[in-house]
Amino acid sequence: MKKLLLGLASIHLLCACSGDPEKQQNANDTYQKSDVSVPNFSPLASGGVNLPKADNTFELPQVDIKKSATIDIRPPSVPLAIIKNSLTQFDGERALIVYSEEQTSLYNLQQIQRLLKEEGIDSTLNGAILLTDWHSTGRADDKAGTEIRYQVEQVSVHDSGALAVSVAQMRRDGILFTPDITEKQRYTADRLNRFVAALTNAYNKQQQDLSNATVGPFQSTLITDSNGKTALSMEATFA
Repeated sequence: MKKLLLGLASIHLLCACSGDPEKQQNANDTYQKSDVSVPNFSPLASGGVNLPKADNTFELPQVDIKKSATIDIRPPSVPLAIIKNSLTQFDGERALIVYSEEQTSLYNLQQIQRLLKEEGIDSTLNGAILLTDWHSTGRADDKAGTEIRYQVEQVSVHDSGALAVSVAQMRRDGILFTPDITEKQRYTADRLNRFVAALTNAYNKQQQDLSNATVGPFQSTLITDSNGKTALSMEATFA
């Protein structure tokens, strides 16, 4: 009996829930049925961000700037005292180095001419003055087509000798021009330094090769010379 009553109650509940199909399709609240419109809100008037007033203390003046001539920013070369106990100077036209008289056998115009020949540069030697032919400056930072002629002088004063290098002529793309004092210092000092460094390095290498040479033991024996007399013969090997 109890089971029957429970079954009837369940059937009655299901019928009550599913009696109206339209109600089953709609939510059981008043949200979708309300006619109340969405309220409109006015934008927030925040006033923005107030920036501080610009200070014109460091403001650049508005002026017309005219483009000036191209400036060479390369630092000037200076003659280096590579030779021991030497003095160097640039006098506005020449880069020179002064050294002791004993060193003139190494640092002279004949040696300079030999170096130029090894570099493929012809030169003319007239007494104590050497003049090179036209050739490239040899500087990677130069404009293409820049050529130069150097004049090298050898001077002897009392117990000292000196080499002085000056610019005889310069041209660019075949047009002659006069270098300013900064360019003269750069080219003459650079050329003098290369001359002296090459001669010094060659001399030092020669001395090192001689000091490294080994001498073998002496071999002595008695021989008869071309005159039929007895003589002492000595032999040694040099490496």
